[in-house]
Amino acid sequence: MTSSNRSPCRTIRDHFNLSVKGFALTLAVSEHAVLKWENGTRPMPPIAVRLADVLARVKAQSPALFDALTTAPAPAPAPAPKEALPSWL
Repeated sequence: MTSSNRSPCRTIRDHFNLSVKGFALTLAVSEHAVLKWENGTRPMPPIAVRLADVLARVKAQSPALFDALTTAPAPAPAPAPKEALPSWL
């Protein structure tokens, strides 16, 4: 696929020099979602496009911050609160 035929998602991902996995982690989506956006099965959602635009601005103004944002693992979800046990137990 030539650069003129690439999907907008792939163009953005290449601009950031990120793998599919890295791009997915940065946007907090699955790798499967990124692949669907890239192969044209699904359009990239507007919120993901907007986030990518914000990341491009961060990269231009603060490469160190961009690197930190795109290399740090996504935070683990908070555990569900446990229900209190009845006092008679």
